[in-house]
Amino acid sequence: MDVRALITTGSTLLFRVAQTERLRTYISVPHTNAPGVVVGEHATLSSVEFGTRQFDGVVTRTAGALDPATRTLVTEVQVPNAGGTLRPGMFVDVTLQDRRANPPLLIPGDALIVEPAGTRVGVLRDTEKRGKSLIGTIHLQPVATGRDYGAATEILSGLTAQDAVIVNPTDDAREGVKVQAALTKPVLDVQSGSPKQAKQNTNSERLQPTPRGEQPPKQPSKANKKRGPGVL
Repeated sequence: MDVRALITTGSTLLFRVAQTERLRTYISVPHTNAPGVVVGEHATLSSVEFGTRQFDGVVTRTAGALDPATRTLVTEVQVPNAGGTLRPGMFVDVTLQDRRANPPLLIPGDALIVEPAGTRVGVLRDTEKRGKSLIGTIHLQPVATGRDYGAATEILSGLTAQDAVIVNPTDDAREGVKVQAALTKPVLDVQSGSPKQAKQNTNSERLQPTPRGEQPPKQPSKANKKRGPGVL
């Protein structure tokens, strides 16, 4: 406000008061995770300004109903801030505990084969382990997908946690082709679903050349973490 500025009723802001010892942040929880949000549960906040440092918070209340436009549940998280480290208006990433009753199966997004006829995933059937490799036959399995996390995609039906999924298949990945596959470690870490879900459920395979001359696909790219944003 400038000196000698005219003050009018209801339209002139003189002061803004903020309590900074305890801050509130609001996040929009997707409808698939909304049933697991519990008042009093622990939450973790982080911000790029503070590197790997994390701040402990707690869920204090929810809207009690989903927004019909976004199908999300507005949730309030409070975080102690006695030292004044966090400032009002900062953007933070909020991580809640995953309490989904039926957590989905997650596979790398590069494993999906999207065609006009539908979405399929290459899996190995009739496998035989030889040393550190698997010998098997490619089967293109139709699947129903759920949420897309970018690095990973939910599979609602068509796969099980025991299936050996082919990562980043090329045009050489055809039905009935015999391949030799090298086991690879899962690289997913999806915060929006379950942090451990992808590591437990993703049984990834990388195609290798076989004596019959099939060409291997490209290597899968590393995944980035996804988090739910909030504003203090």
